[in-house]
Order: sequence, then structure tokens, then C-alpha cells
Amino acid sequence: MIQEVKFQGLSHSPSDYEAQDGELGTCLNLICEDGALKPIPKPVPTNDKITISSTDVIRFVHKVTHDNDIHSHYIIYDSDRDCWSWIEANATDNVRTIFDMEDFHVNSICAIGNILCFVGNDSTKYAFWNNNKYTIFDNSIFKYDVFINSKLYADDRFSKTNLITVNFQDDWDDIWKSNGRYNNTSGTSKNANASQIVFNGIDAFVNKMIEETDEYTFKYMSFGVVAIKLYDGTYTNISTPFILAPSFISNKFIWKDSAKSIRTKFNMHTHSITISMDIPSELSELIAGADVFLSPPQSFLNTEERFHTIANSWNKLYDDKMANDVYSFAMNFIDANKVYELIDNLSFYKSVSIDRDNLGKEVKLKRISETNESLSLSDFNKSSCGGNVSYCYNNRLHIANTKKSLVNVFNSYFSDDYNFKVVGDRTSNEYDTLLNNRLSLEPTDKNLKFYACDAVMEVHVTENNIEHVIYEKCKIQYPISPIIAYPNINAKRIVLYLSEGGHYYKKDMQLHQSNTMGMSYYINLGYQRQTPSVVGSGADSDDSFGTVTTHTDTSKYPAPTDKTMLFPDDMNIPTFIQDDYHTLSEKSYTSIIGNKEETHTYYQWNDDFSISSGYLTMSSEEEFNDAVQKAEKSDKFISSNPSLIKVSEAENPLVFPAANSVQVGSSKVKALAANTRPISEGQFGEVPLYAFTDEGVWVLMLGTEGTYQARQPINRYICSNPDAILQIDDAVLFPTEHGIMMLQGSESICITDQLDGYPFDFTQLYKPDYAKKVLAVNDTDAAKVRYVNFRKFLYNDVGDAQADMVYDYYDNRLILFNPDYPYAYVYSFKSKQWGTMESNFRIRIHTYPEAYVVNDEGKIVNFYDSDPKPDVPYFLCSRPLALSGNKVYKTMFTCITRGYFNIGLGKCGMVLYGSNDLFHWFAIHTSVNRRLGGMAGSPYKYFRIALVGKLSPDESINGLSCEFQERWQNKLR
Repeated sequence: MIQEVKFQGLSHSPSDYEAQDGELGTCLNLICEDGALKPIPKPVPTNDKITISSTDVIRFVHKVTHDNDIHSHYIIYDSDRDCWSWIEANATDNVRTIFDMEDFHVNSICAIGNILCFVGNDSTKYAFWNNNKYTIFDNSIFKYDVFINSKLYADDRFSKTNLITVNFQDDWDDIWKSNGRYNNTSGTSKNANASQIVFNGIDAFVNKMIEETDEYTFKYMSFGVVAIKLYDGTYTNISTPFILAPSFISNKFIWKDSAKSIRTKFNMHTHSITISMDIPSELSELIAGADVFLSPPQSFLNTEERFHTIANSWNKLYDDKMANDVYSFAMNFIDANKVYELIDNLSFYKSVSIDRDNLGKEVKLKRISETNESLSLSDFNKSSCGGNVSYCYNNRLHIANTKKSLVNVFNSYFSDDYNFKVVGDRTSNEYDTLLNNRLSLEPTDKNLKFYACDAVMEVHVTENNIEHVIYEKCKIQYPISPIIAYPNINAKRIVLYLSEGGHYYKKDMQLHQSNTMGMSYYINLGYQRQTPSVVGSGADSDDSFGTVTTHTDTSKYPAPTDKTMLFPDDMNIPTFIQDDYHTLSEKSYTSIIGNKEETHTYYQWNDDFSISSGYLTMSSEEEFNDAVQKAEKSDKFISSNPSLIKVSEAENPLVFPAANSVQVGSSKVKALAANTRPISEGQFGEVPLYAFTDEGVWVLMLGTEGTYQARQPINRYICSNPDAILQIDDAVLFPTEHGIMMLQGSESICITDQLDGYPFDFTQLYKPDYAKKVLAVNDTDAAKVRYVNFRKFLYNDVGDAQADMVYDYYDNRLILFNPDYPYAYVYSFKSKQWGTMESNFRIRIHTYPEAYVVNDEGKIVNFYDSDPKPDVPYFLCSRPLALSGNKVYKTMFTCITRGYFNIGLGKCGMVLYGSNDLFHWFAIHTSVNRRLGGMAGSPYKYFRIALVGKLSPDESINGLSCEFQERWQNKLR
């Protein structure tokens, strides 16, 4: 009987009893493809000049552009010296360049373009390749200082007293319901819409006036932020909000019946800004400049409620000089809770854009239009993101299992310097406006542009019901800005410690946690405070709005109580913070008009801190120094979220928008990989990523706005070694406790089932000495054919997952190796079968499509050889051959190896073994060529064939031709 046996791949399962004829128990340097066993050549070195020591690991291959070409850099970590270095792939020597990483611990490495990303525990360092060198930096380079020069002035067209008059002829009856003297004892307007009509009319008049003035004149109060613009137009390190404030916002009005007009005070203001950054020249290409965004102006006037009139005492206040048809009324400011609501709903629009070359230069701020580019404050991009996992996909950096730490929180210094424009014949000593106590003493050094104070912020952040206290040293302007913010929505309280002019203060501020902005903040809202105005002439009573006539007889003319005669109470409008008010002192000067000398009286701010604001409380030097010491020793606050994935902007790993974050259930993300297969019929590209977690593999789907959504685990396989996850052409391979899984779309299959059995040890087949003689034909080490249990192969001696994989793109093969074993498994995606090859591989190098590994000699080798060398040594031993399918006794007469190879010595030696019970084997016959013949003797139920020799790359072995005779022992002859 003659039977052809077709060789197949390596298998350990099912047991030998159910094994198919042709399956191999040992298959060294052979892989079954196209129906034949082909030799697996030895990997070839890529660069003999580079040697990787046993303590070195190539963690990444960075492809960069320089000299009009693409160059590859090996990024190397030396565990012995705990340092990072790089060397070019085609280097002519083994000299590395060290990265100055200090003590920064790196968990993972990725790259976007010429920016290399070292992802650490709670932050990321970057290495920018420019001018043929790397420059290390982190987010702290985006620190900047801001100096705002504010001019609060009167304009001639608004008259010397800053009065504006608006005619309400058509709306007069809607405001008052009747003409003539207004005598409403209740003190409120009859018309609930009157406030809105009056405000809209005055506001429209003001808008027209400032538009006719220029594009730089502001009204009311605006909030603003500074944002650093990067090379791609995205923003980072957005400042916490600041305020552009006029000298006051008037809530006091006078109406005149006969003219059907309403008059009020109004203050225009202009501002210029200087943004200063210290940008290293090597990193200048990363920063395009800075933009300033402002909110629409806010008056804080409550126009939804009726205004109240001010009557009864007007004749006393004006010394009976006010005309009979002139009356006064006031609008209230909005309630305190509505102030926070208003700020939460602010939109910010671009005012000015300052390019890199103009940083450090003064630029005038422009009024904004709501058609301008807007900026969301949902994320201030003040955090540096780190994590245990990083992955680059679609030109975006993904960081998972994240930890964040805040940077540049209070490092950007803001200063606002107030100046005045003097108009008319007034002297430079006369102040037209009251600054709501924004002024401070002049600095001792007259050359200083601002007045900076040392401060410590004690920030209380509650996360996951645990309170964290962070101390931050900073410089702040004094008086302190009305708004103090912390870019974390979980911050609940800030205690400010301040050293100013030899005095020590503190302020305990409860923070409002914004639902719309990525911050918690405190607004200093004014108390019910009444501040006197400067003295006017009183000659024309209705033209002297907001002035008080000087009287010496205080019994007849008591202190003013009518709100019309006072500037705003500051109740519920943002007010600068300081400990004391400056008081007004009466001054005089003499002028000569013609031949007549006249003495003029005026009020001027003095340096006497005699009125306490109550905004700050007294502290001590000891308490302040204690806060400073805590700030110097305080650990930074780290926010941890193992389930979160942060995704950067496209082509920009420096910015992580809040909208790009995705939560993957409550699991711990271990790794990420790209999916190139649809997960359902008719779907493609909607599920671009897999997330490997401790609960299984999740799919990340694209939402309607292009951001990720995590739905549910696609399977429950747990990756045992995230470092060994391998992305191939159209699948993802990852190791598990079950074996190697191949994930394609939503389908997962285990490609190592045939290996997951009891492995075959050729050295125990017959006699160890005999086995060694057979292996010695090719100088094959016995350990290379002495297989261990496959699941054990995936781990090291202490139970840690250690096996790694590399993909030979050109040959379409998977190589699975473990540095502890001298053989590696090879899987052919063409035939779906396994083989093995000699291995001295230590660690793979992540570079696609090349299949690079570092071997035990420290050389970088490539599995693909375009010109493979001849005479690849091989060895195989089949699994039990039952032949004819009948498990009966058989006598083998002839056995010939079939294949495409030259017939000659050393090409194919053969050994035939026989067994009756699959456990005890005996050597039957050997041959130094491909033919075993002339055999006879005792029959056996099972046979094994062992082949040893050398093949050229174009040669192959297909199978066996067996001539045998069945021996029926229970049949009559």
C-alpha cells in the first residue's frame, strides 16, 4: 500500500491519538505556506555599527524630517544609568546623544511629527526636533506676564462733567405714563418696562458715540482672557479671567420733564496690553503669538425690575437751585447670585491677535464683535497630562489611564495700571472720576510699571470626597483683581495670604463652581458703600449731576443721603480688593485770570489709609511665612482617572481639548490600538479604536461631533501583556491567559489553540544520546526543539507576562518570542499554520512596516531579508502517523521525502520511529538522503518521521510517500 502524506504546520493539540497525518510535533526554521514547508532564514543585522547593551531598550523609533529627507532615530532607555538617549538608525558609530530629562519618569513614548512625547506619571515632556537637534520642554514654557495700561478719561464731546443726555420724546409716556412732576410716594416706577426702555435708549446713544470715536473705546465692564496661540492655531495656557473696568458704572439718573430727556454720567475707558514671554529660540516655531478674547460689556444693572425714584430731599441737597421739573431716580444692580450666573454664561470673542514678533510690545485692545472668533473656557489647558498608556492615531496623541497636574496656575502675572486723560482747564491734580477704590499707593521705585505683591494661595480641592490642600506661591497685583479663579471645577475654597507694604493680610474666599467654564472662582462683590464725589460748581443744578456743593454749615446742610448725589454703591458689582480706601482731601490752587488772582478748591486722593474696606483681614508675618514654607514643600495636586482617555488636537500633542476626553466605563485602560475592520455590516470607520481594559476590550465609536464615545466591551478577553499588543495590516493581536487573540472588527479568535496542548520533546522520543546525534547533523541545540507548555512560554520564571510579538509585513508572518527560550514561534497568515525558528531575540522595536528586534548580541536585526542566504538549517519531527486511518499494525517498506530541493548530501537526512502505544518509541531506520528503503521486520501501529538538513530560500519540502503493508493479527491467513 502506498500513501502520500502532506506536511502541515506545528501543533500540540489535540492529543497524539487524534493527530492528523502530516502535522508536526517539531518544526525548527520551517513554516508551512502554499502547501509546503519553507525555510525561515535567520534575521539580518541592519547596522553593524550600533550595539544595544543588555541594559538598553529601544523604546521608540522617531521618524523626523531634516536635510530634505526622512531620518529614523532610535530612542533608547538605559535602565542601568536611568537615562534617555538617541542615535540615528544609519549612524556610522555607536555614540548616543543624551536627553536631559533630569529625574522625569517615562511610562510611554509617542510622536506627532517632529515632536517626541515622553508621557510620564502625571505630566508629559516634549522633545522638539529642530535645526538638527532635540530641545526638551514642557508646558511651563507657555508662562507669560501681562501688563494692562488702562486710561479712564472724560471726552470733550461728553462735556467736562462726563454727562450725556438722551431725548425720550417718543417713549416718554411709556416711561412715566404721564408728564409733569412725578410724585410717587411708593418710590417705584409705574411701568415695569421703564428700566429697560431707559437703559436701551442710553445704551444706544453710548454705542453711537463710542463707534464714532474709534474702535478702541469701551463702555461698562468687560471680562477678558489671554490665550497663547500655537503653530496650528490652537490655544493653550488660557489665563484665568481679568476685568477691564471703567472708573464707575452709574446707576443714577436725572429726568427733565420739560425736555423729556434723561441724563446720566458715563465713563469711557481704553486699554492697551503688553504680553511678555521668554521663548527659547529653538522653540519659537511652536508659538505663533497670543490672542486676547473679551466678553460683551456688562453693566450689572437690573433692567428687569422697576427703578426707584429719589424724592423728598432733593431741594435741600441742591440748595433750592434745582429746577422744578428736574427729578432723580436710580436702578439697582443685579443680585449677587445673578452675577455668577451672568459670568457663567459669558461668551468670549477675539479682540486682538498679537503675533510672536510683537510679544513684549504694547497693543491697543479693540472692542469685540459677536461675529468675531470665539473661545470656549470649558478647558483652560493649564493641565499637563500624563498616564500609563499613550498611543498615536489619526495624528492625535491619545493618553489613557490618565493623571493630570496643573501648571502655570498662578504663574502668569497680571498688572493693570490706571491713567487719566485731563480735559478742559482742569489741572493734572484734579481727578474727574472715582475708581471704586482700585488705586493703590505708588511704588517706591518710580520706574516700576506695576505694583506686585508676594502671595500664597491655599487652594482646597475636593475630589472623590477627599479634600486636597495645595499651596501655590505667586505674584499678584495690588489692589487685587475682583475675580480670582482656579482652573478646576472641584476647587471649593481659596485662602489668600498677602504681603503688601510691610503689612500682612489674608482673605478666605468660598469659590463658585462653574458648570459651564472649567474653573471655580470668587468674585469680590461690593458692599453697601457710599462714596462721596468730587465738588462741582453747582451753578447750574441739573448740569452738576453727581456733585455736591461745599457747605460749612453742616447743621443746615447735612451729609448727603440722596443716592443721586453719590457714585455707585458697589453693591453686587465686581470691585478690586484692598485693605484700605484712599480718602479724598480738600486741596486748593491759585490761578490768575486776567489781572485777578482766584483760589480754586478741589478734592484729591491722599495717602492716608484711614477707611477700612473690610475686604482683607489682618494677618501676621509668621502666618505668611508659614504659608510660604508650605508652598515650597507642597506636592502638586494630581487628579487621577484610570478610565479616562485624553485626546489631543490634530497634529498637536500639546493641547488636549476637554471635549475630546472619553470615559471607558469604570475600568482601567491598559492599552489602545487602531481598528481597521468594520464591526458590523455596512459600517466602516465609525469604530476606529480599541481600548484594552481590565474588564475586556472596549470599542471607541465616533459621535456625531467627531469625538469618541465608549459604549460597551466588545469582548471579555483580558490582555495579559499590554506591551506585547501588535497592530498588523487588518487586525490586532494581543496575549491573554487563553493564548494569542486576533481581533478583527467585532470578531475575536484564538490563533494558538493548536499550540495549547502538551508539547512534544524530541529529546525524549527514543534515547537522549540518539536524539543528540540526530540534532548534531545540523549542530542544533537540543533546547531549541525541547518545547515547554505554550502558556508557560508566554511568561517568565516569576510569572510575569514576557513573550513579545513582531510582524513581518513583507512575508506576512508573526514571530512570537520570549527572551528566556532559544526558539520562537512563527505564524503564517497565509496558511494559518505555525512553525518555529531559532531565537536569540531580546526585545522588539516598534517600527512599521519593518520587523526589527534586538538580539542577545545587542544587534538590531530585521526578519525580512530581500536577499536571503542559502543553506538554512532545519529540523522537523512529525506527530504520530497512523497511515491509512487504521490504527493497526503496519510494516513500513519505503519512505521518500517529496519536495522541491536539490538531491544531494546534507539536504535531507531521515530517521523513522515506530510505536504501538504512542509513548514508547523505537528507531527503525535512518538515511543520509531523502529515501528510506529496504526496511522489514516487526510491525508498528504508529510512525514518526524526523528530517534534518539545509534548504535554500527557493526550496521546500511538501511531504512523504510511504509504502507499507497492514498486518492483521486477528484474521485468518
